[in-house]
Amino acid sequence: MRRSHVAGVIAVAIIPAIAFTSEQLRFAEMAATAGIRAEMRCGGPEKRWIPEANGSGVAWLDYDNDGLMDLLIVNGSTMERLRGIVAGGKPSAAPGGVYLFHNKGNGRFDDVTEHSGLTNPYWGTGANAADYNNDGNTDILITTIGRDLLYKNNGDGTFTDVSGAAGLSRDVAWHTGSSFGDFDDDGLLDFYVAAYVDIHSISLNEPAPVCPYSGFQLSADRSV
Repeated sequence: MRRSHVAGVIAVAIIPAIAFTSEQLRFAEMAATAGIRAEMRCGGPEKRWIPEANGSGVAWLDYDNDGLMDLLIVNGSTMERLRGIVAGGKPSAAPGGVYLFHNKGNGRFDDVTEHSGLTNPYWGTGANAADYNNDGNTDILITTIGRDLLYKNNGDGTFTDVSGAAGLSRDVAWHTGSSFGDFDDDGLLDFYVAAYVDIHSISLNEPAPVCPYSGFQLSADRSV
């Protein structure tokens, strides 16, 4: 059994005790053929600020209880929008902030994001899915640089944002991964959210910050 942790999502793979040669085991890129098209963003191409160095998150879930695993993809953002969020602005829902792909069962997926009501105006960092209220429907938790989002599954293919009502902090923070579990054995799922650095303590402004190290001044373009 191997575990990997990418962008706040923990993946566990069970590796059978079978010897495969490179000729027997092949993987093929099927995203485009399957209809999974997501325009991802994570700041600019030069990666001059810390948030730009991290990816976002994905989660597999059966949101409509049809026995097929659907795909949730959480997107990052731009530095311009992030500066506004940290400064206390109220961002509008950015197109492509989150994607939900419905599994059709024939190797293809449909983008049902707009119908689902899912939005993410922040810099998404992680995705998780669990039935937190025991109603038989899988709900969604999105962690962000911003305000975390908890979406209740309405059971009809749509979701409702219940972040505030559920007690999630409305402070702007840099959160990464999350985990659900019943830590007090009361039959209800609790969840833990991991944090990173204090987003208010680092510079997000131009020019790009310089980091002093061992007597050198290291800039984001790796010059000394």
